[in-house]
Amino acid sequence: MRVSKLPAALLAVAVLLVPACEPAALTPPKGPPATSPSPVGKPTPSFVEDLRLQLARELNLPLDAVLTSEVQAVEWPDACLGAARANEMCLQVITPGYRLFYSTPQGDVEIHTDEAGEVYRRVEPIQTPMPKNLQIVVVWERSGGIAGICQRLVIDSRGGYRLQDSCVGAAQSTGLVPAEATAQIERWREEYAPFIWQSIPPTGSADMFTEKLAFSGMGVQTASETDQGKIADFLGLLVAELMSDAQPTPGLGDSGIAGEVVIGPTCPVVAAENPCPDRPYQATITVLASTGEIVSRIVSQADGTFRLSLAPGTYILQGESDGSYPRAPRVEVTVEGGNYTQVTLAYDTGIR
Repeated sequence: MRVSKLPAALLAVAVLLVPACEPAALTPPKGPPATSPSPVGKPTPSFVEDLRLQLARELNLPLDAVLTSEVQAVEWPDACLGAARANEMCLQVITPGYRLFYSTPQGDVEIHTDEAGEVYRRVEPIQTPMPKNLQIVVVWERSGGIAGICQRLVIDSRGGYRLQDSCVGAAQSTGLVPAEATAQIERWREEYAPFIWQSIPPTGSADMFTEKLAFSGMGVQTASETDQGKIADFLGLLVAELMSDAQPTPGLGDSGIAGEVVIGPTCPVVAAENPCPDRPYQATITVLASTGEIVSRIVSQADGTFRLSLAPGTYILQGESDGSYPRAPRVEVTVEGGNYTQVTLAYDTGIR
């Protein structure tokens, strides 16, 4: 069953940009309770939409490509809204506010605010904004089936594409769409007005997929339900072509990173008679390419060790955290062919 017109309440769902959560079993231990905000019941404030508009402008994205994925009313443990920067002193006072999550084609963004929305801090790093003459044209997603397919295709106005595993947000391949396909997409873009489309299988259907498409057209003609479905089918075939053309990454399996995650200090006072060494820590680590693209996510073992195969190149390791503490600085590593680069990722508990 295909539906081309959606109620306003479903538009955010149809834009496809909210990545799935990782399994609960992979979630690392939370930080000290003193730094964790406490949810409280409050209505959604009006400034959430204002911040969405501002974020779209900063990233040079159309407004419908920036989605408000979650709003949490919280009580921050300090005046820095639970997002203290390195070496920043924060007044330790309960501060009512909100934790906002936005999804964009360039990555997820987390923003902390005070109760009035007058003070806010961006927590999650934002990828490099797109050039002003570059726009997102297509966001297509397919999910479901017995095999648990999770595919997302993003195409920009220059014909560049990013193919992702939408369940974890990791990039599968990037590059340029074949010239013939780019020309066809551009013809549709000039002809049709923007639309959002989705196809949802009937309840109980076996091995069927949910497909969603957000198309940023520049024309004035309204695409019919049939036309929208044809464009979605075209993109599905394009994804299959892009995946079949993708070449295995040279050197994968022969090189990568290996190391450990530690956390400290774990004692209020460190002295010669009480050295209080750092301890192994189980954490989620996001691996980014030098361009900011997500390459992979891994979880260290209970003893803090981890190992990941990567092609030769430069990468950035980002230790994830649920709050301002514990936190770890980003680490840049260079992987050489035939070797596993040793890395230590050190989390700071904030205990002083």
